[in-house]
Amino acid sequence: MSKIFICYRRQDTPLPAGILRDLLAERFGDQEVFMDIDNIEPGEDFVEVIQNKVGVCNVLLAVIGTTWVSSADETGHRRLDNPEDFVRLEIATALERNIRVIPVLVGGAKAPKSSELPELLRPLSRRNAIELSDTRFRQDAGRLLDTLAKVLTPRPIAETDVKAEQFSQAAVQPSGKPPPATVSAPPPTAAKASATAGFAIFRDPLEVGCQGPEMIRIPPGQFRMGDLSGKGDSDERPVHGVIIAKPFAIGRYPVTFEEWEVFAQTARRPVPDDRGWDRGRRPVINVSWHDAIAFAAWLSEQTGRRYRLPSESEWEYAARAGTETEYWWGNAIGSNRANGKDSGSEWSGEQTSPVGSFEPNPWGLQDTAGNVWEWVQDVYHTDYQGAPIDGSARETLPAGFTWFGLVPSEKKVEGGRRVIRGGSWGSGPGSLRSAYRNGSFPGDRGSDLGFRLAQDLP
Repeated sequence: MSKIFICYRRQDTPLPAGILRDLLAERFGDQEVFMDIDNIEPGEDFVEVIQNKVGVCNVLLAVIGTTWVSSADETGHRRLDNPEDFVRLEIATALERNIRVIPVLVGGAKAPKSSELPELLRPLSRRNAIELSDTRFRQDAGRLLDTLAKVLTPRPIAETDVKAEQFSQAAVQPSGKPPPATVSAPPPTAAKASATAGFAIFRDPLEVGCQGPEMIRIPPGQFRMGDLSGKGDSDERPVHGVIIAKPFAIGRYPVTFEEWEVFAQTARRPVPDDRGWDRGRRPVINVSWHDAIAFAAWLSEQTGRRYRLPSESEWEYAARAGTETEYWWGNAIGSNRANGKDSGSEWSGEQTSPVGSFEPNPWGLQDTAGNVWEWVQDVYHTDYQGAPIDGSARETLPAGFTWFGLVPSEKKVEGGRRVIRGGSWGSGPGSLRSAYRNGSFPGDRGSDLGFRLAQDLP
């Protein structure tokens, strides 16, 4: 069973892919590396073999050269737009099965933008890439190999890391509701509690005996939503006014592993993989849109309050907090303002950071820029034509919605993607802007995907 799958295009990167394969085989062993049709026996169904091989690998390396996006077939059509294209099939299978995909940029290639990719492959634009430069190929490749060594090292399977003080009893009684649990309130974030002292921060008590996530009351008002600078992407337009007629509450931070573990214990749900980055006060990752909905429903049952995902307009309203700049703090990313690629923090481009590690916005919210992408309620559309102006979620499918490509039937029923906001630890500065938006399928999970909740107020 090969642990590493090399995905490349023969018309684009045959030489660097071959060199990379040799280095990988030397480091990890020949049987641990699969390089598409070179390993397929005569007479085998190549589509079936590729899907099976991708499905059991731990990591897929997508080797991307300068013509990877634009490569055309003999008819002049772009290869990536063909549902039977090998490269498209390989990457789509890995993304669908939540297998780590690492874009490997060679020959001076740039990471593909979401708008350059077919729908199935757009999550690839959110994967942190590694560059193998022509002048430092072997050194850069060595760094990649060291990263893979960490990824492929099996982590011991342990029970949920729930501290003794979090639960008075570890087991759920089979005949009724779970026993009461006690969760310690999180410590205030270093010297930043005073910055939110003027805002109504509250936590609802849960039936299991602990407290829910910290929530902040957001006042009613109106704002301009979208690409206010005129330099953003087409899906951030047209700029439109939105009226938030009633106050609502939204999470001070993204939901943390600490909070998810209470849910997991009481509702008998799994705890997602933390990639070895630790849990506790870090945002929960590897959660789908459906997982977030389930958490909100459980929290609503525990508190008697209506918790839910925020609408996209509620999210941007709260993230902007009355500002109209690219980021709530100004028009430049600056240094150590957020956890994103090239943002100057100790976690940038590497992993998630503990929630509350950066200054709050003017309304007291933290981590709205970077750390993890955050699911919201809305269905993703490629622009704001016809978007709600009352703060509600956009639940209708795009006009003329069709689906091309190989995709599970459940996604056809669900009808496309849900919006994600905020950017992540692996996202470039442009993705951390308050207006930036992207979409991901409801069943997708990843090390850069999390969520924060909203609550309807009386």
